[in-house]
Amino acid sequence: MNKTRYLVLFIVTSLFLFFAAGSIDLDEFDDEFEAALQEAAEEELAAGAVESDREPANIGEAVDMGDSVWTVLAVEDRGSELESPNEYIDSRETEGTHVWVKVKVENNSNDQQRLFETPTIRDADGRNFSQVDTQTIYLEEGVDTMIAEPIPAGMSKEFEAIYEVAPGAEDLQFMARDFAIMDTSYAPIDLDL
Repeated sequence: MNKTRYLVLFIVTSLFLFFAAGSIDLDEFDDEFEAALQEAAEEELAAGAVESDREPANIGEAVDMGDSVWTVLAVEDRGSELESPNEYIDSRETEGTHVWVKVKVENNSNDQQRLFETPTIRDADGRNFSQVDTQTIYLEEGVDTMIAEPIPAGMSKEFEAIYEVAPGAEDLQFMARDFAIMDTSYAPIDLDL
């Protein structure tokens, strides 16, 4: 167990004991816990533990992350506006662009896995872009998204995602990842955008 995990474990245990003794309220507990997680994440980034030294893969190439294998199957710049699928939902606009990605994920572990933390898209300036929260509205009906979708051991699934990317972002890379929540490893896949 590394230093960061010990720190988080110590803080969480200490906060639990204080909470159990009635010496802090629930809001303060949530704030302290959030701060501890943020500090741990910043330490991981500062240590460079999450950065990849791998050469970027290309669309269609499998990227082995140990417990998972990622393949970007297709990518498309969908522009600054996602059209509404019906009259009751507004179109989604951004000052940047929406990037659609289709990816295949194979679970090489011995247990079913879920993607609680989904991969980001990173640009040449090191900025990370996340999936659009309301993406299911703008994807075709029946498409699976990565968010908390189970992947049985030894099986693979295909997912689609829409990312919101800042204006002028260049050299976009999909950051394939392992299933770990902390000490996560990443590997870049060039999106040719």
